[in-house]
Amino acid sequence: MAQAVRTDPGRILTELYKEHSADVFRYALHLTGRRADAEDVLQQVFLQAHRHLAGGRELVSPRAWLLTAVKHRAYNLARDRREIPLDQADAPAPPR
Repeated sequence: MAQAVRTDPGRILTELYKEHSADVFRYALHLTGRRADAEDVLQQVFLQAHRHLAGGRELVSPRAWLLTAVKHRAYNLARDRREIPLDQADAPAPPR
């Protein structure tokens, strides 16, 4: 039974959200410049993390994984809107 609790994707996701959501949101806001877009990116990234975990995979370095996912989501959003040149999409991660 302890094994099932430890590997429960929902429980892991809840813990990840509690620990990292503020950093994820700040980074998304930094990259997008819009609160609504940052909220969308936050939601998309944690949904992606849930799918990743539910697929039986783990996040070896959760903060790095989440912030990389934010960068990619924000980049895709800006690219789809044609707001930034492709070579300017690499912004540094926020300080912890």
